[in-house]
Amino acid sequence: MTAQSARSAPSYLDDAPNADAYPDQAIARNILKCLPDHKDGAISLGIYGPWGSGKSTLLKALYEQCKQQKHPVLLFEPWRYEHTESLIVPLLAELSASFVQKVENSTRGKLTKTKDAALSAMKTLSTRLLGRAARLAMRTAADSLPIPFSGKIADGLEDFGRAVAAAYQEPSRFNYPASEIEGFKQDFKALIDCAQKAVRGDPKKRLTIFIDDLDRCAPNQVRRLLESLKTLLWENGVCFVFALDRHQVELAIAESYLIYYQSADDGLMQAQEKANRYLEKFFPFSVDLSGPDGLLVNHGLLIKAQETFWQELSDAFPKHERFIKNARDLYGMAPHNLRQMKAVVRWLHMDLIINPDKEGTKRASAFATFIFAQSYPRLWIEFFDQRDPEISIGLYENIAHVSDGLIKSLNDTEEHPFFQVPYIRAHLASPTPIEINETQDEMGWREALLAGRLLASTSLASLLIRLHDFRAFKELERLEMLCRAAVAGLKLKEDPLPRVTPAPEPGSIP
Repeated sequence: MTAQSARSAPSYLDDAPNADAYPDQAIARNILKCLPDHKDGAISLGIYGPWGSGKSTLLKALYEQCKQQKHPVLLFEPWRYEHTESLIVPLLAELSASFVQKVENSTRGKLTKTKDAALSAMKTLSTRLLGRAARLAMRTAADSLPIPFSGKIADGLEDFGRAVAAAYQEPSRFNYPASEIEGFKQDFKALIDCAQKAVRGDPKKRLTIFIDDLDRCAPNQVRRLLESLKTLLWENGVCFVFALDRHQVELAIAESYLIYYQSADDGLMQAQEKANRYLEKFFPFSVDLSGPDGLLVNHGLLIKAQETFWQELSDAFPKHERFIKNARDLYGMAPHNLRQMKAVVRWLHMDLIINPDKEGTKRASAFATFIFAQSYPRLWIEFFDQRDPEISIGLYENIAHVSDGLIKSLNDTEEHPFFQVPYIRAHLASPTPIEINETQDEMGWREALLAGRLLASTSLASLLIRLHDFRAFKELERLEMLCRAAVAGLKLKEDPLPRVTPAPEPGSIP
């Protein structure tokens, strides 16, 4: 039994990011080595990847590594402030709170005067800095202030409310004067220096702010936060590390540029190109976790995680070890990402507990159906969700026949070279039924061709055509396996209830 499987609960039951996915921390250390000591402003690192690719896991590993190296750090989750348009205010509030807490912890047991002086200086700077932030945040500061201060650093900030009120009474509050921005930067730098001196930290250790799941924020929040960081907090000795879905953030930024290209036919494309250049400039350093060449794949971490999850499942259910092995083979070719792998193994974990006596074929069918829904959610909703089982059986069988035929047509390169249009693909793409000739029938493709005619011009056909054109053999094989496994369980009839003969009444003749 592995070390992880010996825990009280398997690791796949916890969906939270886990820095243990990087056991030797070498990857995190090497990434941090790539970041120079910037002399002309802050530096920024973007961790890119789609949902479930391990962005937050890597971010947490970098966070833990920075803490080990005694860097002052802050982990900020902007999506928690969904009703706050200007995220710079809660970010600064959390940063100030962390500094105050660090000073309090580091001055315990020391002279009261030293502690009081350090805390007084910190709170004064925090109050002034947040007052400036409120002025620059304009309309949205008021509804963002109560959240971060609750239970954190409310003590000693009595003047903060008055500073905010004054910010909204200024006639020039809709302008960003240079003097106000410079004053903000000076206070921000003073806050960092004060915190470092109070805890006797190394001034060469940069402040690292980790910002997770930016793509979960509203588009206006994304744009305003990035611009605020660049305008106000871009100081020497500061590093920003973001975990984000680049495509989603790019779309959010593109919205602000779209107004300039409304009259152009390709306005959206031009706006996205502009947003792409914006992100390239904002993140001179980046790590990409998506695709077959992503960081986690190259370092074998996804394979290690998968081995761990399946081993933990086998250890938890030793009586079902054979079925778990078959289920793993069925899932083995599915697109891998950390969160999806956990979801799949977790589904089996729950099913084995809730339905311990379920027949193997039915369990495999339900598992295949679950994987299909996970891998192709749009197709599942459009064709299979809440459909009659007989209709689902027909659809699964048609997909399996077409997948098998496309694999054969791709392998048959001599008679049907890739540059020619294979017969099955033609049936899938045709808006009108195509007659099946004798030659095609003799080649044993009749079932696949008939299925292609039934699926023609649907989104299912589009998927199959795309897999064929990209010569995605493994994906076609996986699709065929899933469909055949799903059909096998759906075709099983429920066992009829045993016939019960009523007991004779007392005194009657049986």
